[in-house]
Amino acid sequence: MVMIMMMMMVLLLLLLMLMMMLMMMLMMMIDDDDDDDDDDDDDDDDDDDDDGDDDCHNKGIKTTWI
Repeated sequence: MVMIMMMMMVLLLLLLMLMMMLMMMLMMMIDDDDDDDDDDDDDDDDDDDDDGDDDCHNKGIKTTWI
């Protein structure tokens, strides 16, 4: 009886390890896809940052007029 319980515990642990490995693989795949998108967005953000600075300056001028 004890042996059966021990084997069940080992099987459960192996199952948990397998599930964790699968989850890690999925997270890595999702992160890689997001990183690629973020890199593209970062390039766009660099352009937007230049425009954003102009927008900030324009907002500053508008507040001085008020």
